Amino acid sequence: MVAVVALVHGAPGAYGISFPDFQGCIAGGRTVDEALRRGRDALDFHVESMIEVGEALPKVRDIAEIRADPEFADDFADALVAIVDADLPAKAVRVNISIDERLLERIDRAAESTGETRSGFIAAAARERLTGPAMAEASPVPAAQRFEDTGAGAYEHQKAKPVRPKKKRRARRR
Repeated sequence: MVAVVALVHGAPGAYGISFPDFQGCIAGGRTVDEALRRGRDALDFHVESMIEVGEALPKVRDIAEIRADPEFADDFADALVAIVDADLPAKAVRVNISIDERLLERIDRAAESTGETRSGFIAAAARERLTGPAMAEASPVPAAQRFEDTGAGAYEHQKAKPVRPKKKRRARRR
């Protein structure tokens, strides 16, 4: 997730949201919360559309950088500044995994039927599992705390399989 700066303008009953780094991406709502929710959806759609047409994604700037940009000086004067998390694509990394042969065949058929690659299909399924309601319901731990950094660049899930004690072997009678 990347933190994207959003500017919210308006008055009670009519709020608008825009994203200085994503020109043309706007949304609105009756409340600030509704504008933020719709803004997040609009930003996701905007990014997907840019990727689909092969347009380069802009460099995402922090609040200080945008505030220093003279193009947005007037916008900051009466705006509520918010941060919206965006799921921008990162560099793809090749991985080698082991998976059930029949499951892989099913994945390939499903990916082909939707016009996706195997990697794209698996990545989308993983994203859905990590951010979807099933994950939130499955654990009483908040989503932000479900994974902890081990310091080596890898992440370890907190709900690891329990370690089973080894069975004691009986000595054979002779």
